[in-house]
Amino acid sequence: MNYLAHAFLGSHSEAELVGQLIADEIKGRQFERYPRDLAIGIQMHRWIDQTTDESLHLSTIKQTLRPVTGKFTGIALDVIMDHFLSIHWHRYHPLPLSEFISHVYTTLLKHRAHWTPMGTYRLEKMIEQNWLERYRTLEGIELTMRQMTIRKPILKPLLETQQLIENHRIELDQAFHLLIHDLIVGYKSKINTFATLPPESMYKDGQAK
Repeated sequence: MNYLAHAFLGSHSEAELVGQLIADEIKGRQFERYPRDLAIGIQMHRWIDQTTDESLHLSTIKQTLRPVTGKFTGIALDVIMDHFLSIHWHRYHPLPLSEFISHVYTTLLKHRAHWTPMGTYRLEKMIEQNWLERYRTLEGIELTMRQMTIRKPILKPLLETQQLIENHRIELDQAFHLLIHDLIVGYKSKINTFATLPPESMYKDGQAK
């Protein structure tokens, strides 16, 4: 799942939300440097990524996309899942999407001291280019992929993402709803285990299991 999905699942508290969005910059046990609630957000981000990677709901979809997107299929799927979350947003969250996104940006800026230098640069670009709302449209997805391939030409297969959505919309839509249901249910259970752990136990294991 990509930025919007992580923000959606981690929106129970500001610290958890920030942890979800900075997690890609935090390697290994570096999460131990952060306050407990924020560290939980980082660990939950890792759990989401692992659960998504292992999801049986995406196995057939991956086989469909892989001949086109190759080793970048995971990146394509992250964007695609955010696209379907955007267009079905009203089914999963009470706030309008634009209002939720505004809240996310405000929260991230409020806690920007927790971002790494690279993360701060990414945060600024996220807000400037409104990444969280961009994937709602196929045009926004195409723009993103073109920008990515300009920076890294090796990512050229991702330029087919828009066409893949148009060609396989029904299957992708079904896979999204099954996956997001599993993530919502599993998230509640997993985060409750973190909430009941004493601090030393949470930091001991190094990552969610």
